[in-house]
Amino acid sequence: CNNYYCDDCYYKSPSCRSCGSQIGHIGADHKPTFFDKAFMTTNLIGWAITIFVALSVAIFFAIVVAAEVQTPVGLSDYKCYGFFRECGVTVYIDVDETVAAGVNPLPALSTWKECTLESTVKLESKSCIYDQLLYYQSDRTMGYDVCQSAFNQGVYVFEDTFENWSNTSHTSTSMRSARWDDVINGFTSDACGVGNEFGERRALVFRGEQVREAVTLDVDISSGGKLEYEMFMPSIEFGLKSELCRTAVQGSVYVEYSIDQGGNWTQLAVYDPLEWRSDTFFLNSIDIPPHGVTAATRFRFRQAGFSAPVDNWALDNVRVLRMLPTDWKEESGFRENVRESQSMIQRAQCCLDTDWCEKRYTAEETQRYCPDFFWYKGE
Repeated sequence: CNNYYCDDCYYKSPSCRSCGSQIGHIGADHKPTFFDKAFMTTNLIGWAITIFVALSVAIFFAIVVAAEVQTPVGLSDYKCYGFFRECGVTVYIDVDETVAAGVNPLPALSTWKECTLESTVKLESKSCIYDQLLYYQSDRTMGYDVCQSAFNQGVYVFEDTFENWSNTSHTSTSMRSARWDDVINGFTSDACGVGNEFGERRALVFRGEQVREAVTLDVDISSGGKLEYEMFMPSIEFGLKSELCRTAVQGSVYVEYSIDQGGNWTQLAVYDPLEWRSDTFFLNSIDIPPHGVTAATRFRFRQAGFSAPVDNWALDNVRVLRMLPTDWKEESGFRENVRESQSMIQRAQCCLDTDWCEKRYTAEETQRYCPDFFWYKGE
């Protein structure tokens, strides 16, 4: 229509003021043509696609921002790697007894070593991977960090998984962290199954006459602690299928602690078989009350009033957690260890030329620094 613009006045006229052509969508008697409908439909589809794309982009960025905000951070300040990050790697780290005593801080992350049967103090927690290439190339010794949100603020000063007894005596275990004073009528076996959380092949099954109990040696929990264990009291159905793990009808199990080498005992929990018997182990974690927080506290699991040969029960994965000092993370020694570990880990990352290496090594630097790592193959 030449120089006429489509304004409000234009749409009120039935024809173009320049050429006189009829305006197709104007007029009371006008019916939309196929082309009118096609034009309107394509416009609506175009707007719908535009809105959909805009919403998709907004949702994507919202997810990215939320994932970044919720990214787990490790004790040594490393952020977990990946889009949907989670703390899914369990680590068992050998720790010196001076760390448990609060004399020394947690060691530098770059020096951590996996627990062995000789370990007496252990850091056990969930961790995440922050550098996948470093994690796998270092044989899983580096590239991970314990998540702050998953860390239980302590180290284990007692643990027995009951997998390493060579005979029926507690003294036969090769796990040095299993510090038992005495175990009476308890035998390692799979007759009752194993713990759900940490179970492997065997648990400690109690059967026999007169006395059924397990007593630990004194442990130092003067900074606070927890007693953790998995317990099993067989159901009627389970007992019918097992001759060596018969149903518990009577004989409650008492969990107790003593601060005078077993002279007097204080009850922590009691388990009535009529209430607790089931087909699986159940996990327990008990905070030690202030009265029991001492440098020499021992624990006892004891069944009273049972009838042999039935009323069997079992324990698995008994552990005592000692809390670290409340300000352990702010101590200068720990912060210095964090800086030391970050420097050493950066060196390892550059030896492998991972994505997190800030400055690629020269050939001379590679020869100087990288052979210090046992896993480095010079490739």
